[in-house]
This record gives sequence, C-alpha cells and structure tokens, in this order.
Amino acid sequence: MKKMINYYNIISLVVFLQLFIVLLGFYPGIVSYDGDNQWQQVQSQVFTNAHPFFSTYFMYILAKIWNSVTIVILYQILLYSIGWGYFCKNLKASNKKQIIVIYILTIIITLNPLTSLYSITLWKDIIYTSYLFISAVMLYEWSNNNYDFGLHKYCLLGIILFMVYSYRHNGVIVALMLLVLFYIICFINYRHKIISKISLKKCAAVFVTFISLILLLLIPKKTILNKSKEKVDKQISSSSNYSTIDGYMVWMMGAHLKDNNIKDEDDKEFLNNIIPLDEWKKAYNPYLINNTNLAENFDKNYLSLNKNHFKELFIKYSIRNPLSIADHYLKADALLINPISSINGYVYVYCFPEMSDLPKYTKIRPIIKPIRWFYLRLSDFSLKKPFIIFYQPAFILYISLFITFILSKRIFGRKIWLLSLPMILNTLSLLPINLAQDLRYVYINYLTFYGLLLISILNYKLIFRKNNLSIK
Repeated sequence: MKKMINYYNIISLVVFLQLFIVLLGFYPGIVSYDGDNQWQQVQSQVFTNAHPFFSTYFMYILAKIWNSVTIVILYQILLYSIGWGYFCKNLKASNKKQIIVIYILTIIITLNPLTSLYSITLWKDIIYTSYLFISAVMLYEWSNNNYDFGLHKYCLLGIILFMVYSYRHNGVIVALMLLVLFYIICFINYRHKIISKISLKKCAAVFVTFISLILLLLIPKKTILNKSKEKVDKQISSSSNYSTIDGYMVWMMGAHLKDNNIKDEDDKEFLNNIIPLDEWKKAYNPYLINNTNLAENFDKNYLSLNKNHFKELFIKYSIRNPLSIADHYLKADALLINPISSINGYVYVYCFPEMSDLPKYTKIRPIIKPIRWFYLRLSDFSLKKPFIIFYQPAFILYISLFITFILSKRIFGRKIWLLSLPMILNTLSLLPINLAQDLRYVYINYLTFYGLLLISILNYKLIFRKNNLSIK
C-alpha cells in the first residue's frame, strides 16, 4: 500500500514540475486584470470586498514570504498538483498498466493549454476551482469509505468548504449548498443504518470547522476593511458610487435600446446623458458586459447622481418588454446552458501583459523562451475549428453529466454523482449572475471532465460489459 501511495505522490510532483516549466516560459506569471487589482490592494494594504476579502488577504499573507506575484502562482500550481494527485490516489489503480495510463493521461491533461495557462495565471478563480475540485474528491472518497472519515478528514473537509465559501462570491452559495446536502446524505445513511451514531456525531466536525473559520475571519476582515474604507473614501468622490448592480442595469438597458423599446423622447434624452445612445447600441453585447461598462463616453458620475430615476426607467421598460430581458439572459448565460453557442467567452489572458494599461511588473520575461513560443502556438491552434468546441463549458458540462450517468448505471451506483456535485452546484449558482461568458467561472467543468474521463478509461471493460451489475 505504501508503494502505491508513493506513485500518487510522484504524480503530484510530475504535475508540479510540468506547470513550473510552463511558468518559466511566462515568468513572472500571467497577470489578469482581476489579479492585478488584488495585487495592488496587497501592495497598498488598502483592501476592499469587491473580490472576496479572504482571497486578497491570503494573497497578502503569501506576499510576506516573497513579495512577487510568482509566489501566488506557485501556490496555485502546488494546490492543483496536490488536488490532482489526491484524485489519482482515490482511483486505487490495481496494476502497473493502470498506473501507466494514469501517468500518460495526467501528462496530456497538464499539457493542455487550458490547464497549463490557467494554472499560471494570477486569478482567484483558479484557486477557487482547485478547492472545489478537492471538495468533490473528498465527497467521493467519503462515499467509497462507507460514508465515514476520521475526525481529521472531517475537519479538512470543513476547511476546504470554507475556502470555497471565501474565494468567490458565488462560492458562498456553493459551499452552503454542499454543506446542506452533505448533512442530508448523513441523515439518510443514518436512517438506513449505513453509518452509526458515532459516525454521525463525527460529521459535526465539518460544520464546526466551517463556522469557526468564518467567525475567526470576521475579526481581521472587519478591522482591515474599516481601516481601508477610510482611505478609499478619501480617494473616491462621494458622488461616484457606481455599483455592480448599476453596471448590470446599464448593460441590460442596451437590450432595450437594441430592440427600440424606448419611445419617450424625455427618456431618450436622459439616457443619452449617461452614454450617447448610438454608442450605447453599438457597445451592447449580450455576451460581454465589459463592452458597455467601458464605453468611451460613459458618464458614471451623472448616472450616480441620477440612480433612482435610471432604476425606475429600467424597471418600467423591463416590465413592458420582458422578452428583451429574456433574450438577453439566454445569450448572456449561453456558455452555461448552450453547448454550441455561436460565441466563445474569454479563454486565455496570456496577451494581457502586452497591453499598455497594466503596470510594468506584469511584463513577461520568459526564462525558457521556447516554452512560451510553443504555448502561444498551441493555444492558437486549439482555438480553431473543430477544437474550439472544447471551449464551450456547457458542452463539457453535458458530456460530464452523461459520463456520470453511464458510470452510475454500469459500475459505481449513485456514489459517483458526488464527484460531479460541486460542478452542478457551481453551475446553478451562476445562472442568476449573467456573467458566465467568462470560461474561468466554470473551469470546474473541465477538472471534473478530466477526472471522469480518466475513471472511464480505467474501467472501460466494465462499462461495455454485457451484464449490468452495479458495484456498490
């Protein structure tokens, strides 16, 4: 058994080394706009909750070790490597042939530009996804262990759920739903005498750990955000209180303008003062909020001073023209629900460091230049037809659900659904948000797909067997 465990430690090491070599090709690492925003908060020590506070604060802690974006990216690489190795350990390969298959597929999956380039990009979403994937593996391992863990594993699950909760705003919904479903499964299994009363009591450690960490975080969060608010208030004009909700309404108002729903001349004149109407129509893109929010002549101060009137207009025209909003919603969430959407969302940000509006420290200084050359070309190639279908997250979601269904029917029973549960809940939590055209939000779809694909390949004989006996 010890020998087998060492194999999976080596897998984690192989993944880490692969990604580390890619990092050397893009040194000091790829920096997204969001990542730069958080890093600037770390450097100025002026924190906001625009990105979940803990995701920035943890970056601040890492920066105390080495004040470079690279330290955060190294943590991302390490977290993904450990998570993937942990998953492979739970495959319980029974022979050398299966272990070789695991190694080969691991190298191919890591070589994939989506995996490699996301792993070396400064984005809280990448860390969030790794935690979410680890939670999936833990739940799957728990089910295969007759729904029982040692106390330390329950505490670890509580920590992982806390990380999911703390790293993205929709992660709050995902973590809470996972916690509720975890306890529903516990009580069902207790009633069916699958687990004992002692095991049920141990399950409480998940909740205790989860809540304790949230309460513990409130202390630095409240103190630091209050101090930062004083500095932010001095820097920002009191009239400039443009919020995320305002951005959503401005974006969706573009749908009404596109459909010529606004007939009243006074309303047109008012809206024209926010963004010239012709520019607003041209900027509107149901797949992308940034086009509208970054419109050249967008007067956010005027909007801030007339918020209530704008909100009244938006509600009025949305009630009169619900189909315009419905059409916008379906297109905005196309990559969540449409497997063959006509548009692809953001995939890579390796070009960002070449853009002039990011600071100089983001400029890539490759240590191994051929690696960057290789990945830029591999990325371009992968975005051509027919390979571009791979970058439709809904397509990957449906394939993953189909594989999960087959595996549940042919081999593993209902337990395998726990591996896909975080992916499903993440999708559900995103549906109301209308920002899913950015692929990183649903990166968990891909890690889940990789895992299910590997399980299917290792068990292909059982999947295609003639009899249909399930292994419970």
